[in-house]
Amino acid sequence: MLIPVIPFLILSNFTEPWADQLQQVEDRPWLFSTVVVALLVVDIVLPLPSTTICTIAGGVLGGFVSTMVCWLGLNLSAALGYFLSYRFGRPFAVKYSNSERLEETAKLVNEMGPWALAICRALPIMAEASVFYVGLYRMDLKRFWPPILLANLFLSFAYCVLGSAAKDQEWFGMAITISIFVPFFAMLSWMWFMKRRSRKAG
Repeated sequence: MLIPVIPFLILSNFTEPWADQLQQVEDRPWLFSTVVVALLVVDIVLPLPSTTICTIAGGVLGGFVSTMVCWLGLNLSAALGYFLSYRFGRPFAVKYSNSERLEETAKLVNEMGPWALAICRALPIMAEASVFYVGLYRMDLKRFWPPILLANLFLSFAYCVLGSAAKDQEWFGMAITISIFVPFFAMLSWMWFMKRRSRKAG
């Protein structure tokens, strides 16, 4: 949990400077868009706050354009994670795990189904982990992409519109703070739900 939380807390101290510097990049939208896509892509392997990146993009590019840019970045990130796990995940998992644990995980992936990916997209750590899991067990791409595309579109739209509206109404710093802590509380809710479900099953 601390892996994504620490960067969020650090970045929360710089919300106002970011808001003040937005004007400097608004005249270079193509460069800014490229940076946003690149950051979202590497988020699959680095603890970057994708929700905050999307919110900032919304403030700079506007709701519609930023949604398309962030949607592209999130989809490329998911594709990279799936490819890395599909190609290199199995040898790594066999080396650092055991056959019994791998079989249990395979059953979990099958039970959750592809649409669990859509839920996990909104959760820190789980967004990346779920992609790695299904890549490891080589989920068919016809099952993989529909929930990924729809969930990424929803998240991009939500946070980009938040950033765009906040910039227009001059409460952009608050919007960034919201984008930092909403995923954190969503993750806590998910952990509580899974723990409760585990107790009922037991």
